[in-house]
Amino acid sequence: MVTTVAESARRLITKYPLRAVFVAIERLNKSIDRGDWRARDFWAQVVHAIHDHARSGELPVRDIPGGSKAGAVSMRGPRASAGTFEKADGD
Repeated sequence: MVTTVAESARRLITKYPLRAVFVAIERLNKSIDRGDWRARDFWAQVVHAIHDHARSGELPVRDIPGGSKAGAVSMRGPRASAGTFEKADGD
């Protein structure tokens, strides 16, 4: 399954309205523990997107499909589209 920062943030906010950022931080910490730097970068962006959502009520423009992808991270290798990540789990 391929996902983007915005999709992951929205999914966590929907599933865990009050705990979304904590769930994302847990995943960020697990990726650091595993030494998975690509996943670390991805989950750090998800945490940031959730914080932006909490401040503004919506996700930042750069994470909305069709918006600027500046600073996005490719999670599938150098030829993957920016801001995508292949996930192994159900979230």
